[in-house]
Amino acid sequence: DSVKFIFLLSVKNILFIIPTPMFPLGTSNFNSFRRIKGLMKYDYKIIIVCPKIKYSQLNNVVNLKNNYNIEVLDVLFLNANTGAKKHLTSIFFNCKQLKNIIENNKLDLIHIVNPPDIVPFIVSALAIKNKIPFIFHIADPGPESMATIFSGVKKHILVLISSIIEKIIINRSNGLITVNNVLREQIVKTRNVSGHDFKVVYNVPERINIQNSNKGRKIKSIVYIGTLSSEMIGIKDFLYNYKKIHNWQETIFNIIGSGPHKNELERICVENNLINQIVFKGHLDYNQAMQIVADSSLALLPYRDTPLTRISLPTKLFEYMNASKVIVCPNLPGIIEILGIQNQGIYDVRINDAIYDKINKLFNSKYLILETEQINYNISKKYNINNEVQKIHELYNTVFNT
Repeated sequence: DSVKFIFLLSVKNILFIIPTPMFPLGTSNFNSFRRIKGLMKYDYKIIIVCPKIKYSQLNNVVNLKNNYNIEVLDVLFLNANTGAKKHLTSIFFNCKQLKNIIENNKLDLIHIVNPPDIVPFIVSALAIKNKIPFIFHIADPGPESMATIFSGVKKHILVLISSIIEKIIINRSNGLITVNNVLREQIVKTRNVSGHDFKVVYNVPERINIQNSNKGRKIKSIVYIGTLSSEMIGIKDFLYNYKKIHNWQETIFNIIGSGPHKNELERICVENNLINQIVFKGHLDYNQAMQIVADSSLALLPYRDTPLTRISLPTKLFEYMNASKVIVCPNLPGIIEILGIQNQGIYDVRINDAIYDKINKLFNSKYLILETEQINYNISKKYNINNEVQKIHELYNTVFNT
């Protein structure tokens, strides 16, 4: 009994707060889900706090509790598309919910993922009040996001407000996490955080068994996987000029995922007579989606050059590499950090039509595709989810020991 008591004392209770519902699993919450599952091997007791989960997904919550002893509290209200009054109401509501959870659970550490930054701002204040260590996980930095989404006077005001909020959160935090070294260096340089414990945790997925076939090289095909959430992902621009691909009539483009921009993208396809070439697959089972990626000739990541995409490193980059794909993508710093500037899928984002020139060059050389596929797969073997989870565990221990 004494041994059991000592063991129970050693268990650390972690409150893990994420900005999207835990289920159904998509890109952002899937990254958190993988990390949380990985952290369980270190004997943490984890409570997840997230926005409301749909009734149809509640069986996944039960399974998470039964299989991993992870509790999910879906009590947050997050909706960026509401008016100012409703937005303020949601802040008050979230503040009340978070206060109740933090003050009524024995917590050793709080780990919160952004965006938005308003929830970390609330939590950081509650963490200090209750003397609980707090880790700020910066997936998308607020100032760069505001500078990308907005323009004119509104952009300058929101960047200023976001910078102030972010600075307060960082100063209150006991540790920081970002998605790549480019973002880490930018934050260190522009936010004066040299005194913080700081880890880079890549958005690496698990490696799954998929059958790599020659189907994609027999039929010219391109694939994109991800949420169709904004114009900065570049799909809209790509579709408008799709006919600049040689033999475009015979080139199939599979788009896996959905989002608020899907209807507009479908309209572009109709207007440009591309309904036989562009296939909207919608949300798919993860293994099914990755099989389509594996069967494709090329994988696409057509980001625009923005303050946010320059320091971004999307999960899909690692998913494409794991599937041994050539990745047609811009020469943005966050991507170059992983692939290197000499990678044959990289194009110069500053040059008009460079993406189509790159696709045409690759389609004209089976050898170049095969060679780059092998290079990318070899790069992918440098990264795995267990190493990334271990970094989080090490940061937790550093915070506990200080």
